Amino acid sequence: MNRSFIAILFLFFTIQLLPAQDNLMYVAYSTTFSQGPDSILLLSIEEDGQLNELGRIATGGMGATGNTTVEFAYDQANQRLFSNNSKSKNMSVFDIGGEGALTPVSGSPFTTYFDNPVNIAVHPNGNFVYQAHFSGLSYYSTDLEGSLTFIDTLAANESYREMATQADSNWLYIAAMNKGVFGFEMDDETGSLTALPGSPYTYTSLKRTYEIRINTSKDTLFVKDLDSGIIIFTIQSDGSLQLVEDSPYSLGGFSIALGVSDDDRFLYTSSSGGNLKGFSVYGNPFMQNIFSMSGITPSYIIKIINPKGTDKLYCLENGHNIYVYTINDTGGVEEANFSPIELKIDDNYALSGVYFIGEVFTSITDGENYSIPSSMVLHPNYPNPFNPSTNIRYELQKPGQVELSIFDVTGRLVTTLVNGQKNAGLHNIVWNGKDRFAKTVSSGSYYLILKQNRSATVSRKMLLLK
Repeated sequence: MNRSFIAILFLFFTIQLLPAQDNLMYVAYSTTFSQGPDSILLLSIEEDGQLNELGRIATGGMGATGNTTVEFAYDQANQRLFSNNSKSKNMSVFDIGGEGALTPVSGSPFTTYFDNPVNIAVHPNGNFVYQAHFSGLSYYSTDLEGSLTFIDTLAANESYREMATQADSNWLYIAAMNKGVFGFEMDDETGSLTALPGSPYTYTSLKRTYEIRINTSKDTLFVKDLDSGIIIFTIQSDGSLQLVEDSPYSLGGFSIALGVSDDDRFLYTSSSGGNLKGFSVYGNPFMQNIFSMSGITPSYIIKIINPKGTDKLYCLENGHNIYVYTINDTGGVEEANFSPIELKIDDNYALSGVYFIGEVFTSITDGENYSIPSSMVLHPNYPNPFNPSTNIRYELQKPGQVELSIFDVTGRLVTTLVNGQKNAGLHNIVWNGKDRFAKTVSSGSYYLILKQNRSATVSRKMLLLK
């Protein structure tokens, strides 16, 4: 890659979108231009797509020296944010509290020792963290408090880049700079990785595999090759990848960013010179160009995001502007009247990296049954207060996918008691006062969170006394 372009890439935004209750956005930035990111700007995404600053938070040591990328990963099971800094080699860990507030866990940041860590991913159960770097792939275990313990390094010298997880089946896909896409299955108990059938997955004109995205339906993997364009794979039932006919799709220039619409119908890409293109996908041919826009920014568009449940496309340049577009029914875009949004911190700052995550549970209320869907009832646990165990009953009006979990007062997952398909009717389960590591929890308040079909939610408060 051209050295001047690498330098430009090292000065872009790091963002975490939390499209749940509060639609929050995290932006990592440096308080001085020559220093690695050391602070986070907290923003809310308003209904019309504008960004409203809520506050600024010191990271507790996210980075060290040098302008460099920072990548985020979100642990939904434990409500944590992981931050990877490729210059300092640090990995910072934050608990996410009410209204998206971040608190560094004890011992954060953790030194990982490997040169040029470029991306991180979290196991769906929250027990393991994977770090891609120029020397290979390393993975760590995490305990209930968020501390990291190194386990092993896999496949040295593969020049791994971006990662994506298919959480429903514990599959991890990694872009390797000049070797295509590697696929692994993540073990629930040990975090170890087993190669998926046929891995690695290659394609014609393979040059520099860099960025990958999995669609919302979790059946298609989009790959960005910096030189060859867009490559598309369908995800098979065993996790292997099948190359879509006619891949790669040339973009007619040096490709930079890749984004997929929330409804999976459209694909957006950028190339050098501030150009933006839109494509419809899943047609015949698979990709068809909708529009091409040139020179929308004097710089580069380095990330493209369509937040969940919105019609807004956020295009982030490598400076400090975010261009915002409204997506119409055919995939075309029109620039919002408030675009571009300038994130001006002060006259001496740097912004770095971008990453999109899914739903986050941003807060737990003290009220009982803050949402009461007619489809299910969560009865009071008994006894309450309790020691050492309590009975929990819930009633379903219809069969469906059920998740019953226990959280502490900070919003951190303690354990999941039920996660699977359940019939209609009354159900009973006992909690023995232990966390997911089979350790007895301390006295205090805990929250029962019952979800059905990933949408309807009810809660109750419990008190453990010893």
